[in-house]
Amino acid sequence: MKVTHAQKLELYEKGYVQIPGAVPRVMVDAAVKAINHSFGNGIDPAQMITFQAQSFCPELRQASEITDLYNKTPVKQLAESMIGAGKVNPVE
Repeated sequence: MKVTHAQKLELYEKGYVQIPGAVPRVMVDAAVKAINHSFGNGIDPAQMITFQAQSFCPELRQASEITDLYNKTPVKQLAESMIGAGKVNPVE
């Protein structure tokens, strides 16, 4: 999978780019399931300000369902091809 010049330009202009097929649907579905499960457990209203500033699902920040979207797909290589090798922060 390669990044086109148009996709690089879109990243520059919009700050993001969608690359269809970069993440397999099964992995997206697993991440959505984990997020929906987290929301299904409810959000502590006392934590809303913290969640808005950091993450609505802090328990998922290092979950494989989330980190694998980057670490186990072509996304890292695609990001480095647009931004530069070694210039993309790791996802842990």
